[in-house]
Amino acid sequence: MVNRFKLLREEEETRRKDINPKAKFGQKELCEELEKTCGFYIKISKLKKIEAGHPDVKIDEELLLAYKKFFGVSTDWLIDASVETRQVVGNNAMVSSITGLTDNAINTLSLLKSKKYVNGNRFDYALHTLNMILDNYENTNLFDLIYHYLFGDYTEMGHYDEYGQSVYDGSQVFVSDRFLANQMEINTEYVDAAVLHMITKQLDYWKNYIKENRPANYGKLLPEKNTLLKQIEDKEHNKDELQEKLQWLYSLMEAETKKTPVDTKRLIELTESYRSMGSAIELTQRSIDEFAYTLKEIYHYTYEKTDKNETT
Repeated sequence: MVNRFKLLREEEETRRKDINPKAKFGQKELCEELEKTCGFYIKISKLKKIEAGHPDVKIDEELLLAYKKFFGVSTDWLIDASVETRQVVGNNAMVSSITGLTDNAINTLSLLKSKKYVNGNRFDYALHTLNMILDNYENTNLFDLIYHYLFGDYTEMGHYDEYGQSVYDGSQVFVSDRFLANQMEINTEYVDAAVLHMITKQLDYWKNYIKENRPANYGKLLPEKNTLLKQIEDKEHNKDELQEKLQWLYSLMEAETKKTPVDTKRLIELTESYRSMGSAIELTQRSIDEFAYTLKEIYHYTYEKTDKNETT
């Protein structure tokens, strides 16, 4: 359990360091501040025991009132771990007394109201959704389900309700944790959803297993062998056509250089076309090689073993 006396001092130290990185607010500084601002004297040795949670140290009323005045917290919050709202006065204290929300929850809701975007998140979406759920009491069942999902830890089950009464109509299954602290009734109509969840988990397991232990093309529907070979052949043919065009451009350039006088403009145009064609061939060749390699790899994994088996 968090020691709230120590927590307050450390939070104050963090706040001061945000203003001045060299600032310190250790136990010595807190003792001095309590005496200066609250007229309360406390030895450092006693404060150390309080922050360490020493069982023999006495926490008297004067100490609690001093912390209340200096940090602005309630004395109940200081000594009772079940009290979650620390402020003794102000808006948070009023909201907490009405709703039962904690300080952090109240501050988060205030943030949702005051800002639309934080780190790319639309806060107005969250606020709108909360309003929609809380608009009708019956909608709050969603929060019950979230609680059961996060904290249920159910390991025991049977056809009994939470009072131990047998349910024989087959419409409900009673589940609880091993301490019977958390209990829940599940209608049998939800069994389909549970099974669907189990199917999803199994599919995820298979997907990860295949990804880690099988070839990249395992299980994929691939083209027929002859189709794969025809695609490779077509790509090679395209490459030959490009080479022929490049050779034709080169012959035109040679012929142009032998003319008298040389048509410089025409030669420049042919040279630029030659270079562009050369670059295109280089890119196309790279694409062809990559494509052919992929097809041959698929062919190897898919058909090579089959061909060998058929030969033998």
